[in-house]
Amino acid sequence: MRVLLVVGRFPEPSQTFVASHVLGLLDHGVDAHVLCSASDARAWERFPQLAGRARHRVHLHAPREEPRATVRGLRRALPALLRRPLRSRRALAAVVRGQPAAEAARRLLLGVRVLALRPDLVHFEFGSDAVGATWLGDLLDCPVVVSLRGYDVNYEGLDVPGYLADVWARADAIHCLGDDLWRRAQLRGCPPGVLHRLIPPAVDTRRFAPDGRRRPAGGSLVVVTVARLHWKKGYEHGLLALRMLLDEGVDLEYRIVGSGPHEEAVQACVRELGLEGHVRLRGDAPPGHVLAELRAADVLLHPAVSEGFCNAVLEAQAVEVPVVCTDADGLRENVVDGVTGIVVPRRDPGALAAALRRLADDAELRRRMGRAGRRHVAERFHPAAQIAAFLELYEAARVTARRGPAARAPGR
Repeated sequence: MRVLLVVGRFPEPSQTFVASHVLGLLDHGVDAHVLCSASDARAWERFPQLAGRARHRVHLHAPREEPRATVRGLRRALPALLRRPLRSRRALAAVVRGQPAAEAARRLLLGVRVLALRPDLVHFEFGSDAVGATWLGDLLDCPVVVSLRGYDVNYEGLDVPGYLADVWARADAIHCLGDDLWRRAQLRGCPPGVLHRLIPPAVDTRRFAPDGRRRPAGGSLVVVTVARLHWKKGYEHGLLALRMLLDEGVDLEYRIVGSGPHEEAVQACVRELGLEGHVRLRGDAPPGHVLAELRAADVLLHPAVSEGFCNAVLEAQAVEVPVVCTDADGLRENVVDGVTGIVVPRRDPGALAAALRRLADDAELRRRMGRAGRRHVAERFHPAAQIAAFLELYEAARVTARRGPAARAPGR
């Protein structure tokens, strides 16, 4: 089976789960390809195994914001377009009919490329990637699967009526990371009867494992966050909590691994709270460095205000690091409160500080939660089980697609 995975950028350091998805499918004999609008050569350096196996499987297309590049590309693609069978040319005509000139040109160019790939199924890795692009399924006459991972249903397009309407109408199957996202999808208009599966992220516990060393007692509490510098990660609440702990005499060091659009805001918050000597912004790090940061941590802090599920929280548990996080969305399905970590209400720095203080004062509790976290991940979030679930979903979507548009109707 040939599967075309559609995503905005690939590879993306903050989306290691997409890279793992590609490798997992290849390991199971799936002819996986990636369609994206951007691919940074520097990002490939962070994924050497992926580069060796999948770089030639990545296909770039011009984004909507570059109509001139689209038109230039279309001129070069015209000979290939003319060589397409009549049926393909009719399908292309159908998906460009009624579109503005620039969008019609973009669809033609993209259509010629994907028709040459002839995938058996198209999988959009995010709901937002599928918006305005589900016509690919019609062009290719193949099933469409759409993943919902967090921001795409939590807040993306909330101010646009019917933002996800074409996704709900065309998708043959929906994949959600967990129950919370499935509930939110229905609130955004997804028919409750649509074929769907809840498939959480997965972690390779052979790779994400503790190094066996115990940190010396009596040192600074090392707190780590691995997340994009984005408003939804709630950094201001975490920094306020750390300020409270320092004011109470708790000795700590806070390391932030990640980059993003709100880096200046995070830096400003650090300065305003007088935390310069206690907070280190590490920037983006390759997976190996992330593992080293987790192994050096006493606690992983995730103060998010919106979160689909969070792979970094799973990885921390696999490395036997207890977690302090909020109850934002899918985090409640990720961390077992009181067992693998402590879950507190979102936007509550005082509650975050109290949870961190509890772990700072009790090394044995940290070790107990860490061991429980690793068992939790090993039992529930295994990569082989995740890929098997995706393959089952793909086969179910192909059955739904063969039944025709009526099979996608609500209540089927």
